[in-house]
Amino acid sequence: ALVAERIRQSLREPIAISPDLRLTIGASIGVALAAEPEELHHLLSRADAAMYEDKRRPKPVEAS
Repeated sequence: ALVAERIRQSLREPIAISPDLRLTIGASIGVALAAEPEELHHLLSRADAAMYEDKRRPKPVEAS
């Protein structure tokens, strides 16, 4: 979860598209760790489920 939050923080940094236009990106990120050998499709399925769980969480709204 810490890695996902660090990625989200990086994405929140506004990107200047032009002098009067800034772009901010948001993302929902799912992370799954494999503690032992596991079939790839199971690992991806758990990461996908984590991403959709993240999508359901309320996100802070930033004023521009």
